[in-house]
Amino acid sequence: MRGAIRNREASNAVKDYTRLRWKSITPTDIDGLIDFKNKLFVIIELKRVGEKLEGGQRLALERLADSITQARKPCYLIVAQYDTDGDIQADTCLVSEMRHNKRWRQSKENVTLKCLIDRILSVHAPEYLENGQV
Repeated sequence: MRGAIRNREASNAVKDYTRLRWKSITPTDIDGLIDFKNKLFVIIELKRVGEKLEGGQRLALERLADSITQARKPCYLIVAQYDTDGDIQADTCLVSEMRHNKRWRQSKENVTLKCLIDRILSVHAPEYLENGQV
């Protein structure tokens, strides 16, 4: 099934970036990136409940999203939270904040990641919605 974990052992491997350092710059990760055929981009960062997107990771993801926006492509950077020690079901994670058009917005409602992306699609790419439903 598309999007499913294909190799669980490799997925659980810890990536050691210790030696990838240039002054204070080190790699960051992105939990998800969706490219809707160069028409719309969604960047996803998942955080455990209580954790925030901070520091260099926040700055790097902001710059990435803003650069895509500057290229005149709609881009949404979504931070969503999970509360499990097991597998994370990304679609049900609750959105805590979102960046669009170079501005952060805090979530004021309990909206899931899937629901928010469907809302975004209804505006920018409704052809990707199943049955045209939001």
